[in-house]
Amino acid sequence: RCFARVARRCKEADGCNAAAERWYETSIAEACCSDCVNYYSKGAGKRAADEFQAAHGRCSAKDLTARLHLPLYVRCELPRCGKWRPLPPCSPLPDPASEWHCGLWEAAARAHGTRRSSGCCAAPEELPAAAATPPLREAALVGPCRDGDLVAVTMPREAGEMQAAVLDARLPWWELSAAERRLYHGTPLEPLPRRCLAIRNLLLLLWRRRRASGRISLQEARRSVNACGLHRIWLDGALPPVFHALRRLGLINFSAGPRLSLSVPTNERGRAAPPLRVVVVGAGIAGLAAARQLRMWGHRPLVLEAQKRIGGRVRTEELGGVPVDMGAMLLVGTVGNPLVALCEQLGCRLHALDRTQCPLYDGEELLDPLVDARAQALFDGFLEETQRLREKRVPKRKASLGISEGGRWEREELRINN
Repeated sequence: RCFARVARRCKEADGCNAAAERWYETSIAEACCSDCVNYYSKGAGKRAADEFQAAHGRCSAKDLTARLHLPLYVRCELPRCGKWRPLPPCSPLPDPASEWHCGLWEAAARAHGTRRSSGCCAAPEELPAAAATPPLREAALVGPCRDGDLVAVTMPREAGEMQAAVLDARLPWWELSAAERRLYHGTPLEPLPRRCLAIRNLLLLLWRRRRASGRISLQEARRSVNACGLHRIWLDGALPPVFHALRRLGLINFSAGPRLSLSVPTNERGRAAPPLRVVVVGAGIAGLAAARQLRMWGHRPLVLEAQKRIGGRVRTEELGGVPVDMGAMLLVGTVGNPLVALCEQLGCRLHALDRTQCPLYDGEELLDPLVDARAQALFDGFLEETQRLREKRVPKRKASLGISEGGRWEREELRINN
């Protein structure tokens, strides 16, 4: 039976439109006929479609029909309840920062003109029988998918931002990566790649918006799923394992702040893994980040470093009372660079540079162009002299080792004419 029942022929048949040319399934228990989908292409339906797309972004006719007619299910968060309640179609998503309960559902229903029995949490749950049995027909869909194949978890206007957030994590938005597929292998989510993909994309979008704080919570993610119909119930059940998988891969909830909050991953049974003693070789930025992530997971890392300092290639020295960066003074590229998130968490101000110039800053102020030009000429002279000295060294020992081992070249080799 068609859930929309907005076209004349479908209304007359009470949703059992046998004359429809085609049926569109949004889930195993929700379908609409082609007459109702085509209704929004002309006349009064076209005006309603234009109003919706002007407010929420452009989408396909099938998605539009689902958004306008399927309810938005939300779950009561009060103890000993947890019932799913249907909000009217096109209802705004409840505030992710606040708790949702059955009393808000009853108030929303009355505002929409639908009477509900009193008692709020005592009212019976109104769900189709198929809600308890999520569909498994996604098993055949194992290849890359298109925009139309993805389960909608946000409003259409947020699709572009979501794709940018996934690419920012160096992942394809249209399919799961090999590392993700290995994590879901042998689990109930293995035959449901589309569902995992939709949730993963949503979590990365939320992380991009909240990464300056260093943390998104599972509860906040559950409240942010903006899917209509039964998909929201099925997505809620699959969200916790996908959330923990992204944490395990270090794609969300990593932080560079001074405060460290434990966030121990759990398995499918809800049990935390026992703490381990882990040796991390190297105290560069990768080693320190790995050690911090291990500490956040409740493990006990031991960082080994051969040099007398930490930081690896990140090194700043005082020359003549002026701090000079000896390496890692630029963030090359902001897309897919986790250091951008760390800079946001530390409150660092980033300055965009073009491809042709690399201006010098004194604090947050640009240097005088004449001083900058003199510094550039001096730097070019250093490079030329370094190349000349490098060619004179013994071939058995590369010149770069003198820096990588934390030392300096011999004083006579670094004597440069001013």
